[in-house]
Amino acid sequence: MCNLSTVSILRWNLVMLLSTLFWFSCSTSDNNEESNGKEGDETNVSVYLQQNGFQNLNLVPDQNFVSYNVLVCKSTLLNGEISVRLKTWSDSELKAYNSNNGTNFQLLPEDLYQLEEMLTLKANEKQKSIEIQFHSSEIFSRWKREKTNYVLPLRLESASVSAQENKRNLLLTIDVQAAIVKLESISGEILLNQEKVEVDIKSYYDFSGTNQSTFHCTLSVAPEAVQLVNDYNAAHGTSYELLPDDSYTLGGLTYSAGNNQASTKLTIQSTKLHPTYYLLPLCLTNADSETVLIDKSVRILTLVRGYCNPIIAFSAPDPTVIRAQDGYFYLYGTENTRNVPIYRSQKFGELGV
Repeated sequence: MCNLSTVSILRWNLVMLLSTLFWFSCSTSDNNEESNGKEGDETNVSVYLQQNGFQNLNLVPDQNFVSYNVLVCKSTLLNGEISVRLKTWSDSELKAYNSNNGTNFQLLPEDLYQLEEMLTLKANEKQKSIEIQFHSSEIFSRWKREKTNYVLPLRLESASVSAQENKRNLLLTIDVQAAIVKLESISGEILLNQEKVEVDIKSYYDFSGTNQSTFHCTLSVAPEAVQLVNDYNAAHGTSYELLPDDSYTLGGLTYSAGNNQASTKLTIQSTKLHPTYYLLPLCLTNADSETVLIDKSVRILTLVRGYCNPIIAFSAPDPTVIRAQDGYFYLYGTENTRNVPIYRSQKFGELGV
């Protein structure tokens, strides 16, 4: 049988064991709560970007500056401040990315944007934004010349806390929203059966919005017109000729504010042409607006100069000429309609309707 002192010792040991287990349980519970975001925990804090991965920035060329805000967040509140840095990737890092992903991105030049890389998150701040300002009109001007696939890749870094690996990188692609002027296609053969023939050349302003300003476009014969005619003949087994320069005039295209279409006239002097088939490759070559792009695709016109009656410029086959008592010469002919054409003239060889 155990004596009193032995029982007391056993009871004391049991109380101490239960107290130890209870304290350990509470300590574990508190640690779990703080790890899940309890204020004051400095052992498991991290920072991340709210906008991460691929993001797209639309730029309109008629704006001088466009702002984009990147939100930097921290996982829990701390007693102290945190300094972070939003750093641009290096050329070598972007080249490695392009190689691994089959892309052809190029770094947006530093002179085309402004970024304050350093940011401080105070103790009571869970998130804060970093503003990036883009020189929209300058980006458009450079993109217009080079057609470069620009991207601004950014990485979040901090010397005091960790950055979440899957939310620390931002690849901001630059999408230029520009209006394009295009020529409409002209199908079919253009018959040059009159002394002067006018052909409508139409174009349209390809953009989601409405044209906001007046500008002019230059319509020209394609610089490689001779080669285009040779290639056409080789591909189709034909012997078309390039329409001679001195046989036509081209007008310009003027877009007025509010209009998304414009047209001009191609005027051809048929009397300067001999009977045959002609080609005329046309394209747009210039616009006097910095915010408009030109589609330089070539439109090839097919023109036919057939034989023209030197007296009558209209269809009048099987002619019969008589001289009437009134002193006029009358010509009767047939044609592909139900009407019978009749022409008269006081002099034979100068018949008029």
